[in-house]
Amino acid sequence: MSSINKNYIFTHVYLFKKEDKPMCCNEPVTVEHILMKCPRLRFRPSNFPLSSVPEILKNDPESVNVVMRFLKRNNFMRMI
Repeated sequence: MSSINKNYIFTHVYLFKKEDKPMCCNEPVTVEHILMKCPRLRFRPSNFPLSSVPEILKNDPESVNVVMRFLKRNNFMRMI
């Protein structure tokens, strides 16, 4: 499964469950919100390139490790 498909499932699972759209900080929960915008999330790496999601989700080992650590520290791994 590609990362695009995983991201879609992660951020759109409410559609499959027929639930309300999840909200955080008065905006929809999206990959962009989780990785770049949410002030509630902790441990956001200082080396996150905050200009775009594709920059953060680059397909290189170090980028993947940084994102995975961030998601684990914020308890998102259980949702993926």
